Amino acid sequence: MATVVFVHAHPDDEALLTAGTMRGLKEKGHRVVVVMATNGEAGLSEISNYTDLGNIRKRELEKSARILGVSETYFLNFRDSGLDGKAQATTSTLCQATVEEIAEQISAILKIENAQLVVGYDSQGGYGHPDHIQIHKAVIAAAKLANTQVVANATVDRQTIAKLLDYIRLIIKIGPLKDLASLADGFTPRADITHTIDISQWTGFKRASMRAHGSQRVGGTTIRTLQVFSNLPSKIFNRAFHFEWFEVVTNNGANPLDDLPVK
Repeated sequence: MATVVFVHAHPDDEALLTAGTMRGLKEKGHRVVVVMATNGEAGLSEISNYTDLGNIRKRELEKSARILGVSETYFLNFRDSGLDGKAQATTSTLCQATVEEIAEQISAILKIENAQLVVGYDSQGGYGHPDHIQIHKAVIAAAKLANTQVVANATVDRQTIAKLLDYIRLIIKIGPLKDLASLADGFTPRADITHTIDISQWTGFKRASMRAHGSQRVGGTTIRTLQVFSNLPSKIFNRAFHFEWFEVVTNNGANPLDDLPVK
C-alpha cells in the first residue's frame, strides 16, 4: 500500500479532476490524502452563502472526501485569490504567498505521510486559474524538498474536452457556456498525457462528489459548470466522465496510478 497525496486549490476541484482516480486508488488498497490550499471563499454562490462561504465549502469538501474514501484531509488555509488572482483578504491569499512558503507546507505533509505519489496541476493551471498555477509550481517544489518519488499533474486531454463540451451542449440543448469556454484552450495536449485512467466503475462516486459541493451549483449570472455536469442524466454522465487524465513528470519509483485501469 502506498500513500497518494492530491493537492487542490479549492473545494470542488477534487470532484472535477480526480474524484474517480481517488476512489479507485482507495479500492486498490492505497491511502488517499487530500491537501486543500484554500476554502474557496472567493467562489460564486447564492448571496445568502457569502457570509460564511469558506466554512460552507470546507464542510462540502469534507463530505466529498468521505464519499471518495479519503483517509486524511489537510487545509493550508490560504485565502482564495479569485478568478483573476486579485481577491483581497486580511490574511495572505494563495497568489500573495510565495511559492516557497506554499511548498514548505506541502512538503511537511508529504514527509509526515511518507507519500509515494503527489498530484498537482498542469503548468497552465488547467484553464489558467492563478491559484492552480501556484499549486503547480508549489507541488513541484515541495516534491523536491520531500524527495517524493513520483509526481503527476492532474489535467484533461485538450482534444477530448473540446468534444465533450460540444456533446453536452448538443444533448441538453443549451447555448455556449461562458463558464466553460476557456476549458478547451487550456489543460494538456494528448501527446503529453501519460495516464488516461478509465474510471467507469467509479463514475457514481465522481457524480456524488460533485453533488456534495452544493454551494457551487447555484448563484452567479451564468449557468454553473458543476450544475450542468452533476445534473446530466446518468448514461450521459457516465459516457462524458469515464476518463481522468494525468501527466507524470517525475517517476523514480513504483507509481500507484499503474494499479488502475488505463486506456
